[in-house]
Amino acid sequence: MKKIFVVIAILGIGIVFMFLIFKVLDIFGFWTLIWTGIVSLGFSVIITFIDGSRKEVGDTVTFNPKEWPKFISIIVSLVIGYYLLTIINNVDITNSEYVFGLTYLILLTLIPSVVAIYKLIRDRNDYIIITKEMIKYKDNNDLGEFLISDIKSVEIKSGIKMTFSDDTTFTIKTNQMNFNSKDLSLAYKEIKTRLSANNKPDGSLKTI
Repeated sequence: MKKIFVVIAILGIGIVFMFLIFKVLDIFGFWTLIWTGIVSLGFSVIITFIDGSRKEVGDTVTFNPKEWPKFISIIVSLVIGYYLLTIINNVDITNSEYVFGLTYLILLTLIPSVVAIYKLIRDRNDYIIITKEMIKYKDNNDLGEFLISDIKSVEIKSGIKMTFSDDTTFTIKTNQMNFNSKDLSLAYKEIKTRLSANNKPDGSLKTI
């Protein structure tokens, strides 16, 4: 019964959202929503990959994602939201159409931006440090470290999931550490490389 209510709720939200999109297409115009969406998404993707989080000093590799690319992406999103707001403030539309337009901006611009700013502040200075012997991480106030020799395998699953020699597991939740997909992939490959090196007799690193 609970699943039925969940499905009904999801369908209801989907129908309401599609109706909202249908209404705002008429208010803002199809091409306006298309180009503003492309600019916002494209700029967010591009600037995220401008400056990598990987820093290597000797045998130590640190992944510490920078906050400024995400901050600039938030600013761009807010500027586009403000531009769309000026449209509904300067065109001849009914009160109900204005409410639909404003609701769209609140749901798809304001709320996501507020959430992104909160996460940016909350997750600042989180990191993963990988040495020849250890993996250390900081996730807000959560600190941890693991011996690479104790790790049996690693995989990407809701972050970096490590399985230890005693078959226990632990996941570094990179999705709440300001890591993007590129940061996650590079950190995973680095750990895989260290695991491979740990299994070599001479302990030297090899690429995968």
